Amino acid sequence: MNKLSLSLIALLLLVSFSLQAQAKKETHAAMKGYLIDKMCGSTMAKKSPDQAMASAAKHTKVCATEEGCAASGYGLMMNGTWTAFDEAGNKKAAEYLQKTKADDHLYVVVSGTHTVEKIAVASIKEAKEKK
Repeated sequence: MNKLSLSLIALLLLVSFSLQAQAKKETHAAMKGYLIDKMCGSTMAKKSPDQAMASAAKHTKVCATEEGCAASGYGLMMNGTWTAFDEAGNKKAAEYLQKTKADDHLYVVVSGTHTVEKIAVASIKEAKEKK
């Protein structure tokens, strides 16, 4: 191979690694949305963002704590998009659901690290719902 070919290959590898790093970029923030189990949340997320958020608001604590729904894991519905929690977040969500007095409108603020794929949850607290 000549030097030009090697340089092009090196450049392509560099661009590829850069794009992968960008895709997994983390943000540390307080995120507000509806606490939803994966089974229901992934179905709701297929709707338009407004419909997904309306469905998420009506989602009940009883449903989220049913065996199948609870076993699927939890996540946050924000702007019509559902994002899964990490394993520690699933445990914190289950604890939150046991303690909350709310029956529906499970609007929360989650502190943690958000990547494209998951939210690494540091804490979950009740939030004032946007009207």
